[in-house]
Amino acid sequence: MRSVSALPVLLVAILLLVVSTEAKVKQTKSQLQAAYPDPRVHPSSCGRKGLQKSHVCDPHGVISRAAQDRVDMIARSTSNFGALAGVVLFEHILLDAPQAKVRFSCKESARKAAQEILQGWKAEQLVLVSKGDYQFCIVQKGKQMSSGDIREIESSVSDLLGAQDHTTVDLLDQAISYSLVEMQQKSKEEDSPKGKLDSALVPKPTAREKWQMVIAHTIPFIGFGITDNGLMIIFGEAIEQFLGQAIGLSTMGAAATGNLLSDIAGIFLGGQVQAISYWLGASEPDFSKEQRQLPVTRYCKMFGESLGITIGCIIGMAPLLFVEHAEDMDLPKDSAPPELPAVKSMESFTT
Repeated sequence: MRSVSALPVLLVAILLLVVSTEAKVKQTKSQLQAAYPDPRVHPSSCGRKGLQKSHVCDPHGVISRAAQDRVDMIARSTSNFGALAGVVLFEHILLDAPQAKVRFSCKESARKAAQEILQGWKAEQLVLVSKGDYQFCIVQKGKQMSSGDIREIESSVSDLLGAQDHTTVDLLDQAISYSLVEMQQKSKEEDSPKGKLDSALVPKPTAREKWQMVIAHTIPFIGFGITDNGLMIIFGEAIEQFLGQAIGLSTMGAAATGNLLSDIAGIFLGGQVQAISYWLGASEPDFSKEQRQLPVTRYCKMFGESLGITIGCIIGMAPLLFVEHAEDMDLPKDSAPPELPAVKSMESFTT
Protein backbone atom coordinates (compact mmCIF):
# COMPACT_ATOMS: atom_id res chain seq x y z
CA MET A 1 0.00 0.00 0.00
CA ARG A 2 2.88 2.33 0.66
CA SER A 3 4.04 1.97 -2.95
CA VAL A 4 0.54 2.74 -4.20
CA SER A 5 0.23 5.88 -2.03
CA ALA A 6 3.68 7.05 -3.15
CA LEU A 7 2.72 6.80 -6.84
CA PRO A 8 0.75 10.08 -7.00
CA VAL A 9 3.57 11.88 -5.23
CA LEU A 10 6.04 10.50 -7.76
CA LEU A 11 3.84 11.55 -10.68
CA VAL A 12 3.47 15.06 -9.28
CA ALA A 13 7.24 15.32 -8.82
CA ILE A 14 7.85 14.22 -12.40
CA LEU A 15 5.27 16.70 -13.67
CA LEU A 16 6.85 19.55 -11.72
CA LEU A 17 10.27 18.59 -13.04
CA VAL A 18 9.01 18.63 -16.64
CA VAL A 19 7.28 21.99 -16.18
CA SER A 20 10.36 23.56 -14.59
CA THR A 21 12.59 22.19 -17.35
CA GLU A 22 10.32 23.62 -20.07
CA ALA A 23 10.27 26.97 -18.28
CA LYS A 24 14.05 27.02 -18.14
CA VAL A 25 14.25 26.13 -21.83
CA LYS A 26 11.81 28.89 -22.76
CA GLN A 27 13.72 31.36 -20.61
CA THR A 28 16.98 30.34 -22.26
CA LYS A 29 15.42 30.68 -25.70
CA SER A 30 14.05 34.13 -24.93
CA GLN A 31 17.43 35.21 -23.59
CA LEU A 32 19.09 33.90 -26.75
CA GLN A 33 16.73 35.83 -29.01
CA ALA A 34 17.10 38.97 -26.89
CA ALA A 35 20.90 38.79 -27.02
CA TYR A 36 20.93 38.22 -30.79
CA PRO A 37 17.96 40.12 -32.27
CA ASP A 38 17.14 40.48 -35.94
CA PRO A 39 19.74 42.90 -37.40
CA ARG A 40 17.25 44.01 -40.03
CA VAL A 41 15.16 45.47 -37.18
CA HIS A 42 17.75 46.17 -34.44
CA PRO A 43 21.12 46.69 -36.14
CA SER A 44 22.60 48.67 -33.23
CA SER A 45 22.02 45.78 -30.81
CA CYS A 46 23.92 43.55 -33.22
CA GLY A 47 27.03 45.70 -33.33
CA ARG A 48 26.02 47.39 -36.60
CA LYS A 49 25.66 50.98 -35.39
CA GLY A 50 25.00 53.65 -37.97
CA LEU A 51 23.00 51.35 -40.27
CA GLN A 52 19.26 51.23 -40.75
CA LYS A 53 19.30 47.54 -41.66
CA SER A 54 21.83 44.75 -41.69
CA HIS A 55 22.11 41.03 -42.31
CA VAL A 56 24.87 40.45 -39.74
CA CYS A 57 24.51 40.17 -35.96
CA ASP A 58 27.91 40.35 -34.27
CA PRO A 59 27.46 42.15 -30.93
CA HIS A 60 30.78 40.89 -29.54
CA GLY A 61 32.89 41.90 -32.54
CA VAL A 62 34.01 38.41 -33.49
CA ILE A 63 35.13 39.73 -36.87
CA SER A 64 36.31 43.23 -37.74
CA ARG A 65 34.04 46.03 -38.91
CA ALA A 66 35.46 45.80 -42.43
CA ALA A 67 34.78 42.05 -42.48
CA GLN A 68 31.24 42.67 -41.23
CA ASP A 69 30.67 45.13 -44.08
CA ARG A 70 31.97 42.63 -46.65
CA VAL A 71 29.76 39.84 -45.34
CA ASP A 72 26.80 42.22 -45.13
CA MET A 73 27.24 43.30 -48.75
CA ILE A 74 27.38 39.70 -49.98
CA ALA A 75 24.38 38.71 -47.85
CA ARG A 76 22.37 41.60 -49.34
CA SER A 77 23.35 40.78 -52.91
CA THR A 78 22.63 37.06 -52.55
CA SER A 79 19.31 37.77 -50.83
CA ASN A 80 18.24 39.84 -53.84
CA PHE A 81 18.22 36.69 -55.99
CA GLY A 82 17.50 33.95 -53.44
CA ALA A 83 16.21 33.40 -49.93
CA LEU A 84 16.69 36.09 -47.29
CA ALA A 85 19.87 35.17 -45.46
CA GLY A 86 21.33 36.28 -42.13
CA VAL A 87 24.57 35.72 -40.23
CA VAL A 88 25.04 35.49 -36.46
CA LEU A 89 28.44 35.25 -34.77
CA PHE A 90 29.23 33.96 -31.29
CA GLU A 91 32.38 33.96 -29.22
CA HIS A 92 31.22 30.79 -27.38
CA ILE A 93 27.96 28.89 -27.63
CA LEU A 94 28.75 25.39 -26.34
CA LEU A 95 28.91 24.56 -22.64
CA ASP A 96 31.81 22.14 -23.01
CA ALA A 97 35.20 23.63 -23.83
CA PRO A 98 36.68 22.59 -27.21
CA GLN A 99 39.94 20.78 -27.54
CA ALA A 100 43.19 22.48 -28.58
CA LYS A 101 42.96 22.18 -32.36
CA VAL A 102 39.78 20.87 -33.95
CA ARG A 103 38.04 21.36 -37.26
CA PHE A 104 34.94 23.47 -37.64
CA SER A 105 31.74 21.43 -37.48
CA CYS A 106 28.12 21.79 -36.35
CA LYS A 107 26.99 20.04 -33.18
CA GLU A 108 23.32 19.43 -32.57
CA SER A 109 23.14 21.96 -29.72
CA ALA A 110 24.59 24.67 -31.95
CA ARG A 111 22.16 23.79 -34.74
CA LYS A 112 19.22 24.04 -32.34
CA ALA A 113 20.44 27.45 -31.18
CA ALA A 114 20.65 28.60 -34.78
CA GLN A 115 17.12 27.38 -35.48
CA GLU A 116 15.83 29.21 -32.40
CA ILE A 117 17.48 32.46 -33.48
CA LEU A 118 16.13 32.07 -37.01
CA GLN A 119 12.58 31.79 -35.68
CA GLY A 120 12.80 35.33 -34.36
CA TRP A 121 14.37 36.81 -37.49
CA LYS A 122 12.80 38.05 -40.72
CA ALA A 123 15.02 35.68 -42.66
CA GLU A 124 14.70 32.32 -44.38
CA GLN A 125 18.26 31.09 -43.98
CA LEU A 126 20.85 31.60 -41.24
CA VAL A 127 24.58 31.03 -40.90
CA LEU A 128 25.77 30.58 -37.30
CA VAL A 129 29.45 30.88 -36.46
CA SER A 130 30.97 30.30 -33.01
CA LYS A 131 34.63 31.27 -33.14
CA GLY A 132 35.76 29.79 -29.83
CA ASP A 133 33.81 26.54 -30.20
CA TYR A 134 34.62 25.93 -33.89
CA GLN A 135 30.94 25.76 -34.82
CA PHE A 136 29.67 26.56 -38.32
CA CYS A 137 25.99 25.79 -38.90
CA ILE A 138 23.49 26.51 -41.66
CA VAL A 139 19.74 26.35 -40.97
CA GLN A 140 16.62 27.35 -42.91
CA LYS A 141 12.92 27.86 -42.38
CA GLY A 142 11.59 26.38 -45.61
CA LYS A 143 12.94 23.86 -48.08
CA GLN A 144 15.20 26.09 -50.16
CA MET A 145 17.97 23.51 -49.90
CA SER A 146 18.12 19.82 -49.18
CA SER A 147 19.83 18.51 -46.06
CA GLY A 148 22.52 17.04 -48.29
CA ASP A 149 23.27 20.46 -49.76
CA ILE A 150 23.58 21.97 -46.27
CA ARG A 151 25.98 19.25 -45.14
CA GLU A 152 28.00 19.69 -48.33
CA ILE A 153 28.45 23.44 -47.75
CA GLU A 154 29.33 22.90 -44.08
CA SER A 155 31.89 20.26 -45.06
CA SER A 156 33.43 22.58 -47.67
CA VAL A 157 33.71 25.35 -45.10
CA SER A 158 35.37 22.95 -42.67
CA ASP A 159 37.93 22.06 -45.33
CA LEU A 160 38.44 25.74 -46.16
CA LEU A 161 39.08 26.79 -42.58
CA GLY A 162 41.07 23.71 -41.65
CA ALA A 163 42.32 23.13 -38.11
CA GLN A 164 42.34 26.67 -36.78
CA ASP A 165 43.34 27.83 -33.31
CA HIS A 166 41.67 30.63 -31.32
CA THR A 167 43.70 33.43 -32.91
CA THR A 168 43.95 32.30 -36.53
CA VAL A 169 40.54 33.10 -38.01
CA ASP A 170 41.47 35.41 -40.88
CA LEU A 171 39.55 33.20 -43.30
CA LEU A 172 36.36 33.32 -41.27
CA ASP A 173 34.67 36.13 -43.20
CA GLN A 174 35.71 34.50 -46.49
CA ALA A 175 34.18 31.21 -45.35
CA ILE A 176 30.92 32.98 -44.47
CA SER A 177 30.86 34.75 -47.83
CA TYR A 178 31.52 31.49 -49.64
CA SER A 179 28.68 29.77 -47.79
CA LEU A 180 26.23 32.59 -48.64
CA VAL A 181 27.04 32.36 -52.34
CA GLU A 182 26.74 28.57 -52.29
CA MET A 183 23.43 28.76 -50.42
CA GLN A 184 22.05 31.10 -53.05
CA GLN A 185 23.21 28.81 -55.84
CA LYS A 186 21.83 25.67 -54.16
CA SER A 187 18.50 27.40 -53.59
CA LYS A 188 18.28 28.14 -57.33
CA GLU A 189 19.01 24.51 -58.19
CA GLU A 190 16.39 23.32 -55.74
CA ASP A 191 13.75 25.63 -57.22
CA SER A 192 14.49 24.91 -60.88
CA PRO A 193 12.28 21.79 -61.28
CA LYS A 194 9.27 23.50 -59.75
CA GLY A 195 8.34 25.29 -62.94
CA LYS A 196 7.22 28.84 -63.45
CA LEU A 197 6.14 31.05 -60.60
CA ASP A 198 2.38 31.46 -60.18
CA SER A 199 2.31 35.23 -59.75
CA ALA A 200 -1.41 35.22 -58.95
CA LEU A 201 -0.68 33.59 -55.58
CA VAL A 202 2.11 36.00 -54.61
CA PRO A 203 1.25 39.25 -52.75
CA LYS A 204 1.80 42.24 -55.01
CA PRO A 205 4.17 44.99 -53.81
CA THR A 206 2.52 48.17 -52.61
CA ALA A 207 3.25 51.58 -54.15
CA ARG A 208 5.51 52.43 -51.21
CA GLU A 209 7.46 49.19 -51.65
CA LYS A 210 7.85 49.83 -55.37
CA TRP A 211 9.36 53.27 -54.77
CA GLN A 212 11.57 51.82 -52.04
CA MET A 213 12.85 49.26 -54.53
CA VAL A 214 13.51 51.99 -57.12
CA ILE A 215 15.39 54.19 -54.61
CA ALA A 216 17.37 51.21 -53.28
CA HIS A 217 18.87 50.69 -56.74
CA THR A 218 19.02 54.35 -57.80
CA ILE A 219 21.39 55.55 -55.05
CA PRO A 220 24.25 53.07 -55.62
CA PHE A 221 24.13 53.50 -59.39
CA ILE A 222 24.41 57.28 -58.98
CA GLY A 223 27.74 56.60 -57.29
CA PHE A 224 28.78 54.20 -60.04
CA GLY A 225 27.93 56.77 -62.73
CA ILE A 226 29.86 59.53 -60.98
CA THR A 227 33.00 57.43 -60.53
CA ASP A 228 32.88 55.95 -64.03
CA ASN A 229 32.23 59.11 -66.04
CA GLY A 230 34.15 61.50 -63.79
CA LEU A 231 37.30 59.39 -63.58
CA MET A 232 37.17 58.67 -67.32
CA ILE A 233 37.23 62.40 -68.12
CA ILE A 234 39.99 63.14 -65.60
CA PHE A 235 42.18 60.23 -66.70
CA GLY A 236 41.53 60.84 -70.40
CA GLU A 237 42.40 64.53 -70.19
CA ALA A 238 45.59 63.82 -68.22
CA ILE A 239 46.68 61.14 -70.70
CA GLU A 240 46.01 63.41 -73.69
CA GLN A 241 47.98 66.32 -72.21
CA PHE A 242 51.01 64.43 -70.92
CA LEU A 243 51.23 61.37 -73.19
CA GLY A 244 49.23 62.26 -76.26
CA GLN A 245 51.97 64.17 -78.10
CA ALA A 246 54.79 62.03 -76.70
CA ILE A 247 53.50 58.72 -78.03
CA GLY A 248 51.22 60.06 -80.76
CA LEU A 249 47.99 59.03 -79.04
CA SER A 250 44.82 60.46 -80.53
CA THR A 251 41.99 62.00 -78.54
CA MET A 252 39.84 58.90 -78.93
CA GLY A 253 42.77 56.75 -77.84
CA ALA A 254 43.23 58.87 -74.72
CA ALA A 255 39.50 58.62 -73.97
CA ALA A 256 39.58 54.84 -74.38
CA THR A 257 42.58 54.58 -72.05
CA GLY A 258 40.84 56.81 -69.50
CA ASN A 259 37.76 54.58 -69.67
CA LEU A 260 39.96 51.55 -69.00
CA LEU A 261 41.48 53.17 -65.92
CA SER A 262 38.09 54.34 -64.63
CA ASP A 263 36.69 50.82 -64.97
CA ILE A 264 39.63 49.43 -62.99
CA ALA A 265 39.11 52.09 -60.31
CA GLY A 266 35.41 51.19 -60.22
CA ILE A 267 36.30 47.62 -59.30
CA PHE A 268 38.17 48.81 -56.21
CA LEU A 269 35.59 51.47 -55.30
CA GLY A 270 32.52 49.26 -55.84
CA GLY A 271 32.43 47.98 -52.29
CA GLN A 272 32.76 51.47 -50.83
CA VAL A 273 29.96 52.78 -53.05
CA GLN A 274 27.70 49.95 -51.91
CA ALA A 275 28.57 50.55 -48.26
CA ILE A 276 27.88 54.30 -48.53
CA SER A 277 24.57 53.75 -50.33
CA TYR A 278 23.47 51.23 -47.69
CA TRP A 279 24.49 53.70 -44.96
CA LEU A 280 22.27 56.30 -46.65
CA GLY A 281 19.32 53.92 -46.35
CA ALA A 282 19.28 52.32 -49.81
CA SER A 283 17.75 49.02 -48.74
CA GLU A 284 15.15 46.89 -50.44
CA PRO A 285 11.77 46.10 -48.87
CA ASP A 286 11.37 42.88 -46.91
CA PHE A 287 10.25 40.92 -49.95
CA SER A 288 9.95 37.17 -49.96
CA LYS A 289 11.81 35.13 -52.53
CA GLU A 290 8.68 34.85 -54.67
CA GLN A 291 8.01 38.60 -54.53
CA ARG A 292 11.52 39.36 -55.76
CA GLN A 293 10.84 37.17 -58.81
CA LEU A 294 7.71 39.11 -59.85
CA PRO A 295 8.02 41.08 -63.13
CA VAL A 296 6.98 44.34 -61.45
CA THR A 297 9.79 43.94 -58.91
CA ARG A 298 12.35 43.36 -61.65
CA TYR A 299 11.05 46.36 -63.62
CA CYS A 300 11.36 48.61 -60.54
CA LYS A 301 14.91 47.39 -60.05
CA MET A 302 15.90 48.04 -63.69
CA PHE A 303 14.21 51.45 -63.68
CA GLY A 304 16.10 52.44 -60.53
CA GLU A 305 19.42 51.28 -61.98
CA SER A 306 18.80 53.15 -65.25
CA LEU A 307 17.75 56.31 -63.45
CA GLY A 308 20.74 56.16 -61.12
CA ILE A 309 23.33 55.60 -63.83
CA THR A 310 21.83 58.47 -65.88
CA ILE A 311 21.98 60.93 -62.98
CA GLY A 312 25.44 59.74 -62.00
CA CYS A 313 26.88 60.08 -65.50
CA ILE A 314 25.47 63.61 -65.82
CA ILE A 315 27.04 64.61 -62.49
CA GLY A 316 30.24 62.84 -63.53
CA MET A 317 30.60 65.24 -66.47
CA ALA A 318 31.35 68.07 -64.03
CA PRO A 319 35.14 67.88 -64.69
CA LEU A 320 34.43 69.19 -68.20
CA LEU A 321 33.78 72.60 -66.64
CA PHE A 322 37.42 72.79 -65.55
CA VAL A 323 39.05 71.36 -68.67
CA GLU A 324 40.91 73.88 -70.85
CA HIS A 325 41.07 72.84 -74.47
CA ALA A 326 44.24 73.28 -76.48
CA GLU A 327 42.71 75.80 -78.87
CA ASP A 328 41.55 77.91 -75.94
CA MET A 329 45.06 77.99 -74.43
CA ASP A 330 46.88 78.90 -77.66
CA LEU A 331 44.76 81.96 -78.48
CA PRO A 332 44.66 85.12 -76.33
CA LYS A 333 41.27 85.85 -74.83
CA ASP A 334 40.90 89.20 -76.70
CA SER A 335 42.22 88.00 -80.05
CA ALA A 336 39.96 87.34 -82.97
CA PRO A 337 39.95 83.99 -84.71
CA PRO A 338 42.29 83.74 -87.70
CA GLU A 339 40.81 84.70 -91.05
CA LEU A 340 40.53 82.01 -93.68
CA PRO A 341 42.27 82.64 -97.00
CA ALA A 342 40.03 84.01 -99.71
CA VAL A 343 38.89 81.49 -102.28
CA LYS A 344 39.29 82.56 -105.86
CA SER A 345 36.28 82.49 -108.09
CA MET A 346 35.98 80.20 -111.05
CA GLU A 347 36.34 83.18 -113.42
CA SER A 348 39.93 83.74 -112.25
CA PHE A 349 40.88 80.23 -113.31
CA THR A 350 39.29 80.55 -116.74
CA THR A 351 40.97 83.89 -117.58
